Amino acid sequence: MKDFDEYKTKLPYPKKVEYTTVYAYRKGKLLFEGSAETWKKVSDEYDTAVVEKDFNDVAFKDELEAYRRDSARLMTQFKQDLFDEFDVGGHKAEKAYELAWERGHSSGFYAVYDEFEELIDLIS
Repeated sequence: MKDFDEYKTKLPYPKKVEYTTVYAYRKGKLLFEGSAETWKKVSDEYDTAVVEKDFNDVAFKDELEAYRRDSARLMTQFKQDLFDEFDVGGHKAEKAYELAWERGHSSGFYAVYDEFEELIDLIS
């Protein structure tokens, strides 16, 4: 079995603020164009400006989908490696995995492993 950290995606979870561009105008003149993070730092300088925010939802959704796909791939790999480690498969092993996941996933893969190890004794 691999180190449990190998089953965590290396992709960062996308944040909406990273996909937002802020524009500040006064009398039709562009005063500021930049990221939402930068805007938070400098917005006091433009207190009378008209502010427009542009959220790139397509790019955000693409990155979110890539994150989810990678996470799902790694979870599937973890499950397969777990079954291989204990040399089990089939309906009972699937049920044991579901219970182990339910009980342990909030504490990490190591907890799922521990739960599965205890449950698998019941079906072996």
